[in-house]
Amino acid sequence: MLAGSSPFGVLVAALVILAAIPGMGLAIRAVPEGLVMARNLASNWRWWHLLWFCIFFSMLVFRIRDVSEAQQNPLDAYAMLRILPEGFVSLSLIIRLILKKPNWLGALFRGIPGAMAIYCLVCLATTPFSVNASWTAYKSLEFLADVSLLASIVASAEGFITYESLVNWTLTFYGLSLVGVWSNLPIWPTEAMDGGRLTGVIPVEASNSVGTSGGVLAIVAICRLMPMFGRAKNRAWYVLLLVFGLVSMVLSKTRTAEAAFILAVLMVVVMTPRLRKLALWSGVVIAPVVAVAIFFDDQLTKNAWNFIINVASRDQSDAAIGSLSGRTAWWEYGIQQLMHHPCTGLGAYAAGRFAVLGKLGVGSAAMMHSDWIEILI
Repeated sequence: MLAGSSPFGVLVAALVILAAIPGMGLAIRAVPEGLVMARNLASNWRWWHLLWFCIFFSMLVFRIRDVSEAQQNPLDAYAMLRILPEGFVSLSLIIRLILKKPNWLGALFRGIPGAMAIYCLVCLATTPFSVNASWTAYKSLEFLADVSLLASIVASAEGFITYESLVNWTLTFYGLSLVGVWSNLPIWPTEAMDGGRLTGVIPVEASNSVGTSGGVLAIVAICRLMPMFGRAKNRAWYVLLLVFGLVSMVLSKTRTAEAAFILAVLMVVVMTPRLRKLALWSGVVIAPVVAVAIFFDDQLTKNAWNFIINVASRDQSDAAIGSLSGRTAWWEYGIQQLMHHPCTGLGAYAAGRFAVLGKLGVGSAAMMHSDWIEILI
């Protein structure tokens, strides 16, 4: 499958085969470390871990439907897989607030949760002007419930241990989603490599989402392999996580995730003294070699630049690249729709999907691929 996926497929397949033996050796060392971390996570289990998992489960998508289907039957069986976990989270939070275990209402309007809660209330306030009022109301309340859970975790935090557990539990979800994507590959190889990009089939996971998950895991692994204070722990596990995240991100061909990952690596290098020193001396050593190579082969820089452009373009036409894969047309039409309702907008979470994408005939798309435009309209 790899051999036929691209012009460099045979080379990639050969590299995969060569990397299999050291990869298995790394996995043998990493698995025990991962089990130790899992036991540590289980030993710090609190009431909110289950609710945090419910939010993750409610985000899973098991079918794609367009705008007309969503309007005709908004509460189908698959939609209930989203609504019921969120309902359980909301009910649990209300009960805990009444019992003051903890009293999280004060934490809801302080700090980062406070800013997010205000955003949710602004979204809810757009319901009367929405093109789909029920959709706007539910989505706004759903996000408010998620933010409320975050506030309740902050209110009941037991210091550093709580936040470490929260981050590790969240990273577990990123890992589980990628494991699900890779498990689809041998079952539905054609669908899982949709257009040559790694994609989740069941549950549905867009290539961009796969790339983002891989990038997050990879950069966290780098940060924990190069801590600013103390010594790195569980090195084999984080090396495995780094490889797993990088491979997932590269095969997804998600340009935004790749660019963000490169920026994050540069930040890690700048903020870590020993890496900063290593990068400086490496540059001093490599620069003369590169200069000599360019002197003897004036086509070297051109070939390198063409290679970067080919990787970034993903074999798309100039028109597709210029329109950001058609997204600029979506944004332009969205601004036109906004001009008809400049003071009120068209409703949070409903404007992009029902007033723009639906009218453009791409109602199966979940979002406009621009949070700024989406929020604006």
